[in-house]
Amino acid sequence: MGSEKGAAKARKIRERQVRAKIQSAMSIHMLYGKKPTVRSIAEEAQISTATAAKYLRIINDKP
Repeated sequence: MGSEKGAAKARKIRERQVRAKIQSAMSIHMLYGKKPTVRSIAEEAQISTATAAKYLRIINDKP
């Protein structure tokens, strides 16, 4: 496997992990009736606020 393929594979794995963290954090917010803000999702998922904002935009744009 070349370095390009390996990097692409690693990026996809990382994206799936971050999406799973965000989905989990969103579920926790819904469960407790909290407002899901970028900062609160980032804290719950233990990711940066920039990453949380990016993936929340992506998740909210998809049907």
